[in-house]
Formats: sequence, structure tokens, C-alpha cells
Amino acid sequence: MHDLLHATLLTLGIAALSLLSILPGGVALGWLLARRHWRGKALVETLVALPMVVPPVATGLVLLKLFGRRGPLGAFFERTLGFEIVFTWKAVVLATAVMSLPLLVRAARVAFEEVPVRFEQVARTLGASPWRTFFSVTLPLARRGLLAGATLAFARALGEFGATIMVAGYIPGETNTLALDIYHQVQLGHDGAALGLLGVSVALAFGALTLSEWLLRRRPPAAAVAADTDTPDCLAATATPASPDADGPQTALVFEGLRWQAGTFLLETDATFAGRVTGLFGTSGSGKTTLVELVAGLRRPLAGRICLGTQCFADAATGHRLPPEARQIGFVPQDGALFPHLSVEGNLRFAERRAPSEGRAARRAHICGLLGIAPLLGRTVEALSGGERQRVALARALVSAPRLLLLDEPLAALDAARKAAILPHLRRVRDELRIPMILVSHSRDEVLALCDSLAVMESGRLLQHGPVAEVFRRPASDAVARIVGVETVLPGRFLGGDGALAAVEVGGVRLFGMGDQLPAGTESVLVSIRAEDVILTRDLAASQSSARNRWPGRVVSLVDEGALVRIELDCGFPLVARLTRQGVDELALAPGREIVALVKAPGVHLIAR
Repeated sequence: MHDLLHATLLTLGIAALSLLSILPGGVALGWLLARRHWRGKALVETLVALPMVVPPVATGLVLLKLFGRRGPLGAFFERTLGFEIVFTWKAVVLATAVMSLPLLVRAARVAFEEVPVRFEQVARTLGASPWRTFFSVTLPLARRGLLAGATLAFARALGEFGATIMVAGYIPGETNTLALDIYHQVQLGHDGAALGLLGVSVALAFGALTLSEWLLRRRPPAAAVAADTDTPDCLAATATPASPDADGPQTALVFEGLRWQAGTFLLETDATFAGRVTGLFGTSGSGKTTLVELVAGLRRPLAGRICLGTQCFADAATGHRLPPEARQIGFVPQDGALFPHLSVEGNLRFAERRAPSEGRAARRAHICGLLGIAPLLGRTVEALSGGERQRVALARALVSAPRLLLLDEPLAALDAARKAAILPHLRRVRDELRIPMILVSHSRDEVLALCDSLAVMESGRLLQHGPVAEVFRRPASDAVARIVGVETVLPGRFLGGDGALAAVEVGGVRLFGMGDQLPAGTESVLVSIRAEDVILTRDLAASQSSARNRWPGRVVSLVDEGALVRIELDCGFPLVARLTRQGVDELALAPGREIVALVKAPGVHLIAR
């Protein structure tokens, strides 16, 4: 019994020492394999995995040649430190560590790969250094996988035999672990003793494996998701006006010769965003999010400069590039990227460390009141609804005292009701805090409600930038007209003009529009007409009206769009109008119905081709 207890304690001690010896390096190597790319990475991965596929005695032989008295490492330790490794308990620790390392590294790599990079990126934009990001965000989120991997490595160390017998031998009282003792008892013919040792070994391994599987499969307890608390009470907080300097020219965001490329996609732009809220509008894949991430410091430009006021964020010509944590920018991605291991209040306190220490509590309380999240501070992230998560993510960015706020489609994942509930909060942030914002959006309603200027992008190019109403009313090209959602865009022939009023021909029908911005010599134009600018009447005689354009036609189809109805017309050219359901009923519109379309000249936008 004494021998069994000694072998068991020795095995547990050796396994613990081997785990402690490989834990820091194994975790670091797993992180490097998961997060970094470098030349020779595949070779390192192969070398780490090698002990799992070659015979353990082969690994032991290599260790014996390296750490033996005549080996390069063994001679070094004996000469400089005065101790031997082989055929001592140190050799057992060495062998078990080498055989356990691959399991720990592979588990650590998978654990780090399962942590979304977006969490780390957001932490950096909130002012966290790379080290703080690792210890405060990455490591806690990967902890279950790391603990499972460490437990698996410990279990492997408990049963190590092949490499150990080669490099440590069987020395009673010093290297006789359970595995080596089982072998020794069988050699002596003591099967009963061997079976007893086997039982203890299996029990220890079974317990370790069970713990590892439990850690991998365990999930945090699901919390009940509460309904949104977007009630009038949440909007009743008293606001403290922001400094009037927040809107000055020093906050202009400037892109000079900016260039970034990935594969065949190329983003190039020269622009200055000086509005309070600038919208980035365009189809998916146009480069909106890439541009925002370049501003946040999450991507590196190939050429050009990015400046906010007098501060240069990046200059490819000189190699200057401020890290994300030094840019003092608030970034709210589409999913919010709230840290799931922290409570709502924990998320806010993580971010506010960048803000001046004086007045932090007052600032946090003001923003919580502004966004109506004071009742949510004690909740976990899992207990929040979609709308609440977005408000908390916005509050987290604001408490970090940003000079610029980047909102990457913050409402895209929400339904119409939650969008309508959050828009008032965004308006209050815009009007009361007066922090310059860049809003990425696909929604016309969002940019019209929040933005004072709009930048339209397609395929990495900035097609038009100007006041929101101007861009929607007067798109600079057919591509802009298509992107912003002008329903009718048709080619026409320029007939001439009288002052600002110009006449064009489309499909044999004469139209009148504003031609004051057409260059001299224009012959061909594109005509863009928004559906909201088309008025319909059943008075076929086209009664007195100030509208310069009166086109008789017929209804081709009606398309239900919820509260509104899209009416497709044939007026000698295809035309689209949009009416309320009441308007459709009052005019008794139906396919084939004759109708007259009225459009004022300013509603017919002419684009030179």
C-alpha cells in the first residue's frame, strides 16, 4: 500500500510539474499559431505535433541524445548548473512535458481561434493596449478551452511511459511513476500488484478526461432576455450640453490619396468629412466598413494619409501609424461586440479607463441616462435584447471620451420596431454630445434621420459627397442614382433650355427638368425621378397645376410595400410612383387604369452622360 501511495503521489507531482513547465509557453505558442502568420509557421506546427505521431520511445531516444551527459544540452546543464537530467526525476518531468505539449498547444490554438477577433479590435479602439487586451479580453474568453487543454495535457502526463522509460529508466523511489511501476510489476510477474496500479491509473485518467470534456461542453447559464426598455422614462434624463468646440474644423476627417487593396478589391479616395454626422452609403462590398476600419486603425493603408483635425493617424509615405488605442476613437460594430464575460457596467468601466479620471462617474451617469441604460447596469450581456445591446455598445464607446464616433451599421441587425426605438437615442447623442460621427448604413431612412452629409461609395470609390438632401435629390451619376434608390433613371436626349429650365426627350416624350448644372455641349443625359416626386391624378384633361410635366399614361402594376404602394406606370416611358394605401383607394388604381402623372421640373434631375 505504501508503494502504491508513493507511486500515485509521484505521478501526480510529476504531471503537475510538467504542466506548470509547459503552460506559459504552450499558451503563448497557441496564441501565436491562432493570431499571427509568419514564414515557417507550418514547420513549427509540424514540430509541435510530431511527438503525437512518432513512437514515444523515439521521442525518448531524441531526448536522451540531447540531454545525456554527452549530449549538447545535458553537457551544458552539468557544466554550468552542476546537475544531471537523465535518469533522475527531472528526466521524468522533461519526458512528460514534451509528450503533453502538443495537446496543450492544439487546445490553446483552438481556444484562441474561437475568440472573435472583433472583440480584440473593439478593445483596442477603446484604449486598451495589446497586453491589456490579451489579459482582460482574449484570455478570459478563451479560458474554458485553455483549462480543458491543460487538463488534457495533465491526463497525458499521468500515463506517459515510452519516452520516460528511455530517458529516465526505472529507479525505485525516484522515477517509479504509475506507468513505469505497472511495467515493472508485470516484469516481476506480480500481476495482482500491476492490476491495482492499473486501476489507480485509469481512475486518475478518467477523472481528468471527464473534467476536460465538462469544461469544453459547459455553457454559461442562459439568462432570460428582457424586453426593450425604450419607454419615455428612458428618454427623460437631463442632458449636459457638450462643448461648442466639438463642431469646429479641428474635427474634420481628411483622406489624402488613401489607397488600400486586398486581392482584386482596391479602395482609393480623397475626401474631407467635416459634417457633424457623415453617412457612408453604398451596396455591400463597396468598401464602407473597410474605410471605417482604416480610420479606426484596424487596417493599414498602402498609400496616403488619414488625419483627424491636426492629428495624423496614418501616413504611408513616412511609415507613421498611430495604434488604435492612441486614436481616441469610439467604434460600434454591427453586432455591438459587447464583452460577454463582463456585465453591462463592466463593459462601461473597461472603456472609461481612457477618459480623464476627473468626472468619470458623472460622465457615465449622464450617458446612461441619455441612452436609457441605467436599469441595465447589473445585467449580463446574455440577458440583453438586441436593441439594448446596441444602446450599451454605443454607451461603451461614448464613456471612453472619443473625439470621433464610428458606427458600422449599428441598426442593421434590428427589426423595424427596435430601429424606431433606438433612433431617438442616436439623435440625442448627435444633438447633445455633438461628437462627430461616421455612420455606415444601407437605409435611406437612417441617413435622412441622422446625417447632415452623405458619401456614396461603390467598388472602393467615393462617387459623390455632399449634403444629404442634395445627394438624394441630385445624384451626380447614374451609379449614385441607382445606389441611393432613385426609382426612375432613363437615358434621354437634350433638346435645349431656357435659363435653368431644360427640355429633354425620353422615348418620344418631352420632359422638363433643371439643367443649370449641365455642362456646355451636353447632348445625352440621364433623367432621374424619385417616386415620391410623382403626383397622380385621374383628371385626364390635366387640370391647372404648377407642375411643368404632365404625362398621360396607364397603370402597369401595383406592388405592396407595407404602408405604401409602388405604382409602375407606362407614360411612353417607364415611370414609378409611390402612394399611400388611402391614395390608391381614392384613385381606384388598378392595372390598366388611365392616369396622369404630374412632376415639377425640380423633381426631374438631369445628369450629363
